[in-house]
Amino acid sequence: MININSTLQEFFGHAIKAAYPDLENPPLIVTPSQQPKFGDYQCNSAMGISQMFKAKEQKVNPREIAKNITRHCPDSECVEKVEIAGPGFINVHLKKDFVSEQLINLLVNGIQLLALGENKKVVVDFSSPSIAKEMHVGHLRSTIIGKSLCRLFEFAGYDVLRLNHLGSLYVMSPSKSLIKSTMHWPSLFRESGESFYQDRMDDVVKEFENRGFVQADDGRKIVFVPGCSIPLTIYTYDTSDLAALKQRLFEEKADMIIYVVDNGQSVYFQAIFAAAQMISWYDPKVTPVTHAGFGVVLGEDKKKFKTHSGKTVRLIDLLEEGLK
Repeated sequence: MININSTLQEFFGHAIKAAYPDLENPPLIVTPSQQPKFGDYQCNSAMGISQMFKAKEQKVNPREIAKNITRHCPDSECVEKVEIAGPGFINVHLKKDFVSEQLINLLVNGIQLLALGENKKVVVDFSSPSIAKEMHVGHLRSTIIGKSLCRLFEFAGYDVLRLNHLGSLYVMSPSKSLIKSTMHWPSLFRESGESFYQDRMDDVVKEFENRGFVQADDGRKIVFVPGCSIPLTIYTYDTSDLAALKQRLFEEKADMIIYVVDNGQSVYFQAIFAAAQMISWYDPKVTPVTHAGFGVVLGEDKKKFKTHSGKTVRLIDLLEEGLK
């Protein structure tokens, strides 16, 4: 079965190289579309390329860059058409016959596990509750999905590293037993809390500054990244998460990284991944870094549970109600 994402990475990689042959390590960002009515996939490289030109004191409109990329797109067995939208997004429509063929192949032959080869490491970031607050039902999905992914990869022969990015102590938990209950986690996870990455943040900031990606904005430092209208802010969770990603790439030497987090964070992860590619930390064709998203759990007000407030349905209460 054809890997559509890899095929589109190659498709746009060829187009970008043909359009801008002298550009070194241009960002290559292809993601599933968040709005299917506008296409099946989306290429968001134009904004990042525009930022690269800006760093060289050359002003090039991202939409013009997108037009130039589409003019150099090769023929493809899976792409029906590409369309430019907004400031420079490239929407991709797949051929219906191609999609049908893939689905029939899946039904007939089943799912074929992708093999990375021997001695390859997969890092799976999942669960990740704040140890200062009691778990609620919203934590179940990431935990169950993440564990299932880990077991599948291990069954296929991968070296799997389970990572639990523990949250800060910004809301005190009413239950001291929760903190005690985390003591058994090292056997299941690496206990890499946010503070673990604090010392690495300075190096990340310097690297972005040296490449000319950091801009001053009303007393703060920001970084504009490809395909994201809202910039990342220096010395916030943005920087901490970038430091975590770099640590996993260069210190853990991961061959694949998967973040199992709800779809409410999809735009944020696109920005983090795009920034890492912009700084040339990894090539997505060589080292897949993906967000395995899922739906969110809603409260009685039909809004997503907010863990920052500490006022959610406790997991222990839900379990006890289920038993009753």
